[in-house]
Amino acid sequence: MKLEHLDFERPVRDRPGNGPVRACVAEAVRKHQAGWLRTNPAQETAALTRISSVTRH
Repeated sequence: MKLEHLDFERPVRDRPGNGPVRACVAEAVRKHQAGWLRTNPAQETAALTRISSVTRH
């Protein structure tokens, strides 16, 4: 993926700071994650169980 005008939010440069880049990265991660979860149902169940247990506390 090639991104123009990539700015970072913090000095450690670990998070994209401008809106268009953040949206593009978020969409790419969502698509990849959804595909991975569909092909790995056991890990999907484990992840969802862990997420639901964390959000209850």
